[in-house]
Amino acid sequence: MLQLIISPARGWEDIAARGEEPRAIASSGFYPLIGITACTVFIQRFYVSSLSLVTMIQNAVVTFVQYFVTFFFAVFLFSFFLKRMVDGEPNEKKYTTFILYNLGLLAVINIIGNCLPPIDLSIVQFLPVVVV
Repeated sequence: MLQLIISPARGWEDIAARGEEPRAIASSGFYPLIGITACTVFIQRFYVSSLSLVTMIQNAVVTFVQYFVTFFFAVFLFSFFLKRMVDGEPNEKKYTTFILYNLGLLAVINIIGNCLPPIDLSIVQFLPVVVV
């Protein structure tokens, strides 16, 4: 992940060279990462004392579900539209890996945002542009 942030071209080359299965990437990296992302919601209690436990639990569940559902929805959309746009059979392993790593980067950015105090117009709000 760090290499994707520092040097995206080299990072994607290394990911392609390893050739890991998307299922292994998801179970050993992505799912725990979104669990950690959901847990970092509770750090906001240090900065905003008015947050109740119920609100934080709801935000944690929403955070986890949003990444979990987004992964499967993105895989569905890629498989549906790429069949129409690509000549031949699209490489499902490649685009699933692409989706996992990009959502992972967004989750890392979300972790950073959760660990910092809420500030209007901070640099953290512009970090998702790095993923694009």
